[in-house]
Amino acid sequence: MPLLMSLVILAVAGTGSWADVSFVEQIVNSGFGPKKTGARKTTNRVYIKGHRQRVRSEIEAGKAEARALKKQGVPLTGSTILQLDQASLYSYDHARQAFTHQPLPPASIAAPSAAKKVATDPNREVTFESKELAETKSIGGIVCHKVAVQMRVRHMTPGTEKVRRQNRYLYQAWVATEFPGYEEIERFRRLQEQKTSHPSLIGGGLAQIENTADDYGDISEEIEALKGFPMHSILKVYTKSGKKKERQMFQLSRKVTSLSYAALPDTLFEAASGGAPDPVRGDNPQSLRRR
Repeated sequence: MPLLMSLVILAVAGTGSWADVSFVEQIVNSGFGPKKTGARKTTNRVYIKGHRQRVRSEIEAGKAEARALKKQGVPLTGSTILQLDQASLYSYDHARQAFTHQPLPPASIAAPSAAKKVATDPNREVTFESKELAETKSIGGIVCHKVAVQMRVRHMTPGTEKVRRQNRYLYQAWVATEFPGYEEIERFRRLQEQKTSHPSLIGGGLAQIENTADDYGDISEEIEALKGFPMHSILKVYTKSGKKKERQMFQLSRKVTSLSYAALPDTLFEAASGGAPDPVRGDNPQSLRRR
């Protein structure tokens, strides 16, 4: 059954105006290793308005993982409000009806990336391959093209060229650029990079490799080259030790199930709205419509 996608187009008066955008993404984390440690499904409802963003997250997990998340202070149902104009970040735990506030770190004081440190390690070799394929696919009426990325990281025995372990990261995605809301999403992403070093709250991009890997290289240029908003993406991680057979350790999949280009209330992005109900919700996660 084709994905139901609701696109509500709002006319915006004047050039240079920021339209409001919202979408729902579902992220499935397979968990690491044979025990599937960390396995969970997350539904994020993402709202963007001007210099502000709100993400409401709902996590489905087994009892053991739910307990682990609780110990880490991660709520199963929570909201994050990012106010770039106020350099503020609010995090809400809906179950506890509690929130925390912290200032956003400026982009200018971002710490040196781990990628650059890894790149100078003489006992690691990083290779990166990417392809933009001619294959296209319509997802919810939006034309997407396929991209594929593979990164290999070889860990050498110190002082030798013998490979003792290899990690392989395979990323495939259907990305789009020609749809209402893309420019607003990209504009906010660029603005966030200019304003703060806080990581993006939106999933699915090639930066997933940086978030998942502990041994990646400096792939910032490669990430920048692969333009587009991922409507559907899958990241798989494989590992191989010595002469043993390669095995899959992890998989992270993400799908955008709905997208709306409609007006959002200012109150949704204010600190007092953390526990308020969403203005666009619906019982069906594949239907996001303006009320």
